[in-house]
Amino acid sequence: MSYRNPKQILDTKYANINAGLKNMFNTIGDTAEDFAKYKKVKEATAKARVNSRMSGYEKQEAAFRKLALDVGDDIVSDEERQSYTAQVEENLKLIRDNLANELSNQDLSNSQISQYQTLALRDLGTFQQQLTQWQLATNEYEEAKKKKWNEPGALLSGKNNESIEMLGNIMDDGKENFFLFNRTGADYKLGSGNWAIGMMDDVATPGVTPNMNNVVMFDEIVKTPDGESFFNTTGSLPDNSLKQFKKTIDTFIQNKDDRFVTNGKIDKQKLSTYLSTSPDGDKLIKSMFDNPNDSADKSNYLGYLRGKAGALTEDVEDLSALDEQMLSNRDILIESLIADAYPFEQLDNMEVKEEKKNIKKKLYEAYK
Repeated sequence: MSYRNPKQILDTKYANINAGLKNMFNTIGDTAEDFAKYKKVKEATAKARVNSRMSGYEKQEAAFRKLALDVGDDIVSDEERQSYTAQVEENLKLIRDNLANELSNQDLSNSQISQYQTLALRDLGTFQQQLTQWQLATNEYEEAKKKKWNEPGALLSGKNNESIEMLGNIMDDGKENFFLFNRTGADYKLGSGNWAIGMMDDVATPGVTPNMNNVVMFDEIVKTPDGESFFNTTGSLPDNSLKQFKKTIDTFIQNKDDRFVTNGKIDKQKLSTYLSTSPDGDKLIKSMFDNPNDSADKSNYLGYLRGKAGALTEDVEDLSALDEQMLSNRDILIESLIADAYPFEQLDNMEVKEEKKNIKKKLYEAYK
């Protein structure tokens, strides 16, 4: 290996630097005024280069800004619109400034420039997707709020409760202390964009540390599959569940099961007892209502039962107390299910009849 003298290498480096500076000043002049003019021209050239590199992003950003402000017409009240607009701009500036900072490096290759542009556009797309989903959730919330507590489609807790609280604060209570923010904050780097919205107390109180009392992570909202509701709402039992329930009871009838038959007729009381006390009956009910991902979630029960309780009273002073009462009264649920499965038949008066195909088969056997 050949020996390289470190001092000689350093001397050569600075000799080249000094020669380069001398040549530059011979070209532009050696006064402070000449150097200032030179820097002004170079700054304009660098700025033009950065602007050129950002042109594709800025076009996309302009389209997003229009969409975001249109979204704002839906997701905030009139009082909060100015704050919302400013916060959208603030988050766009975060992406834009980071992109401009990366692109200001004059030594970037075309591939590196394209890479930074792609990362910025990805964050812009994430921001757009998350805001759009929040808009859809807001629209769903407002439609549900128009319903009476016992009408199909009325808002019910149990799914995205934090979002319900947040939307209530923004849309109903007129609170302005909400914050749209990038979750990576000061550590944000291109490609890591992820947004949230939070409510904060004591923001303007001197000497008091602000408290973030509710946060909705937008990427959680985005996880809601297309066509699926963001929130639980009241409504009738799904047709498929009720059909399966009726099919099971029909099997009992056709098999002349003694557990459900008295004097050749279906015994409604026996059926009710089976559904409310036996493990198999309880399992059947659970299969119709329970959330497989959350055993504590009773929103499906409540949605169904509220519709049944609506006929009892129009005005409810304590809805949560009524919900609790209905959940603890299994008889209401069982009777309602049986009535819905057989709306035109008095089940306790039904005779146990054989299926028509069985009768035809017996006739054929008798006369062949």
